[in-house]
Amino acid sequence: MTPAPPAPASGRNFVAGAWIDAVTGRTFESRSPADGGDLVGTFPSSGAADVAMAVRAAETAFPAWRATPAPKRGSAGSLSRCRPRRPRGRPPVACPPTPGGAARRSGSST
Repeated sequence: MTPAPPAPASGRNFVAGAWIDAVTGRTFESRSPADGGDLVGTFPSSGAADVAMAVRAAETAFPAWRATPAPKRGSAGSLSRCRPRRPRGRPPVACPPTPGGAARRSGSST
């Protein structure tokens, strides 16, 4: 028996510590480049208002971020919280090739 394909992803914008939809609420579908048929996911169709909101949030957060010691800013948990968790059963996401040309998997240390 062939396992069911994974459910399509659903993306949102991460602004000021929260996952939010585009200001307009519009989305777009991303389809497999292999055949154009399989739905990869639905993502926010962000525009200038979304960018302006993200820039304001970044400007507001910057003074506290700047005052945080570098070792704390670089701690494993600080930035990894902003990326969504891959649902159980989904294959690993491929990362860009390394300088030597070999592909690596998301979450690997090489």
